[in-house]
Amino acid sequence: MLGDLVLYQKQPPLPLFISPSKKETNVKKAVLCIAGMTDGLLSLPYTQKLIDGLPEYHIVQMLLSSSYNQWGLQSLDSDADQICLAVLVLVEEFKFEQVVIFGHSTGCQDVIHTLLHRKDHACFPHIRSAVMQAPVSDREAFIMFDKKGVEESISVARSVEDKEDLLPRNLMSKLGWNNVPMTARRWLSVADLNGQDDYFSSDLSNDFVKSTFGQVTIPLLALIGEKDEYMPPEVDKQKLVDLWRSNSDGSRFEA
Repeated sequence: MLGDLVLYQKQPPLPLFISPSKKETNVKKAVLCIAGMTDGLLSLPYTQKLIDGLPEYHIVQMLLSSSYNQWGLQSLDSDADQICLAVLVLVEEFKFEQVVIFGHSTGCQDVIHTLLHRKDHACFPHIRSAVMQAPVSDREAFIMFDKKGVEESISVARSVEDKEDLLPRNLMSKLGWNNVPMTARRWLSVADLNGQDDYFSSDLSNDFVKSTFGQVTIPLLALIGEKDEYMPPEVDKQKLVDLWRSNSDGSRFEA
């Protein structure tokens, strides 16, 4: 895979990998890919298909402070800040005129969080549209694999006085996260009801969805995987999409 590796943040150094477009156009356009939990550069299995299927776009991959096993120390806020910084670097330094932000799996939480909470950032006018590929509830996925263990871990996290303290390694190891340092704050964000990351759960109310999907002001496409292994089988995917659609601006939301 060909491309240029450049820094969008100097301290700590964080890179973008910018693949060239296959077709030259008058407008320089980029798709900024935000990978999912534990992912990083070159981890999306369909990156080459994006390059081939979107010949007028430069496909851009980014490394976040939360990439790989560092997600337990970060937040959607820090991710959104870095996404906005990357967009500004693409526009100001590399002269891109249109940027689409594209989230994969847990990267979808980053996308919608950025759309909702960075509207006043200088980057926002340059984000023309957004895509969420495989938006899935981490909370429901964790419960599907180990409900008892998740409930125990949430109880421990709630009891921690300083929410920036790390949870015990043996507690996280039981849930399969033995190599992921995890603050109590971050775990409650991804695993607890109404945590900061809890955008896509199937049990969220209409009012809550109106406060999220209903506040998106640019075109947004959501693509749920028919056989997504991280979505509980009892979740009605069509009903979930209908919930998002009915509480969104119909002229902007597609699924």
